[in-house]
Amino acid sequence: MSRLLVDDVTKTDARALLNVNKMATISDIVAPSNEYIYASGANELTVVEGCVIAVGGAGIFKTANTILTAANLDAGSAFTVGKDYYVYICDSRIDSADEKYVISLNSTYPTGWNATNSRKIGGFHYGRCRKVDSNLQPLNGSSVIFGTGWESAVSNGIVPRSVWTLGHRPKCSPEGMVYLGGGTWVDIYLNSDDGAKGLKSEYGCAPMTGTESMNWYNFVERLAKSGKRLPNYAEFCAYAFGSPAGLDNANTNAWSATSNTGRGVTGSVVNAVSSVGVVDAAGRVWEWLDELITRAEHATNADYHASVAWGWDKKSPLNTGEKSYDVGNIYQYYAYSLAALLAGFAAGYIVQFLKKITEKLPASLNGIRPMLIYPLGGILIIGAVMCGINPVMGIINTAMTDWLNAMGGTSKVLLGAIVAGMMSIDMGGPFNKAAYVFGTAALASGNYGVMAAVMVGGMVPPIAIALSTTFCPKKWSPDERRNGIVNYVMGLCFVTEGAIPYAAADPLRVLPSCIIGSALAGSLSMVFGCALRAPHGGIFVFPVVDHALLYVVALIVGSVVGAVILSLLKNEYVEE
Repeated sequence: MSRLLVDDVTKTDARALLNVNKMATISDIVAPSNEYIYASGANELTVVEGCVIAVGGAGIFKTANTILTAANLDAGSAFTVGKDYYVYICDSRIDSADEKYVISLNSTYPTGWNATNSRKIGGFHYGRCRKVDSNLQPLNGSSVIFGTGWESAVSNGIVPRSVWTLGHRPKCSPEGMVYLGGGTWVDIYLNSDDGAKGLKSEYGCAPMTGTESMNWYNFVERLAKSGKRLPNYAEFCAYAFGSPAGLDNANTNAWSATSNTGRGVTGSVVNAVSSVGVVDAAGRVWEWLDELITRAEHATNADYHASVAWGWDKKSPLNTGEKSYDVGNIYQYYAYSLAALLAGFAAGYIVQFLKKITEKLPASLNGIRPMLIYPLGGILIIGAVMCGINPVMGIINTAMTDWLNAMGGTSKVLLGAIVAGMMSIDMGGPFNKAAYVFGTAALASGNYGVMAAVMVGGMVPPIAIALSTTFCPKKWSPDERRNGIVNYVMGLCFVTEGAIPYAAADPLRVLPSCIIGSALAGSLSMVFGCALRAPHGGIFVFPVVDHALLYVVALIVGSVVGAVILSLLKNEYVEE
């Protein structure tokens, strides 16, 4: 390392002298922000003022606020959909001339210039753009969030989040990518073969889907060669948001099963673009994620697949939550939620079994029992057990889902009472969890009434106990009365476990009361036609419940009835 500059008023030290080459070394590029180029219109870029940029070591420019359009192209008069463009600043080497901006398809230097008198300072992708507000909520033509016709509010333009600069770009090549946030960039298009055993994000190519004798590991390896990785679940939800459902027959919103007999090409579907500019996040091609690697062949829920084949989409698994519409497809299990529940119990007993059989091991081995024997042995045994459990539980779960979908009005009322009552049987134990898993499975299959019954059934026990401690205080100890206030909050938050201490202390009176109250609330929820698209949340998700006021009525009636029965069954507290 050597000193580049010194303070020498005599100017006899060469290091004190300043010239263009040295200034270029010092400045290179200095900008007020890393995002010194941004999309200011569908066909317009803006270079911000105040950037100091060196070009070829012979010229240093300070930028003004400058608008770039197709007029800045080195060839042609209009941008082309599906192309990656590069932005250059060029130096004519004429002292009286200012910098010149050129937009080019060339990745090295623009036509008519060379590597010494031009400098690449950024780029962008020109493609399909969804109309969104400042919060990335999709708008229709009248700027109404998710208003009628929002799916088709798509037009050609500079993809705003694809604009990159030397200070704001991915670590890999930026072509065909958009900025997701938090330093993360994501491919615009489904990945295709780059010809060098890597993957690329490119318009108009046949995507690789796993049908090319490739598996999850192959995709990981190929992406690594391209300097990329698989997205995680949260990232998928973020970049897929705003993609219309792939249920139409005309290939306008997504690749459609009815309109395709084979694989389409990337970017060919008109409206298949998300809020951030990602294309084909919904449709008949499922996407690999880093922690969800199960292929669609394993998903036996017919609501999501016409068959067990890899390809055809019917409904997105992400059609839940605040916005109930389809936002993309991923590889994951649907059929084996009950298997996971059963495996949880099995794992506990297996560990207890391992503890029992290793009790007589020498004392010198005690240290490795919890560190090695229990976890390793447990994993190996439960893995083998799961191989036998999965197919059976998959069949059971599918049968339960089919039963649910076939139910009529009166049977649904009974079902609501059953699942809601189960939430109170053991308040967080196996019956409670089985009902909850069933509710979430129904939620995933598009039946939102069951989840509503499940949640209201889980809210009743703590609230019923809280009401009883408040209005019949003589039935409870001072500690129980004080803790009863907390149960109001826990019940409203859908935390059934708040009732456990009361149930454990007096199960013969508490449990029947809560079960009856929960069952009544669940049946009323079904009678009222209440529907819930969120798997949790308690009172905080009531605003998105269908028939929310009637849902409140169901909760109140169930809680009051449970409290009344409990208060009648309880004896007055006698201090010992």
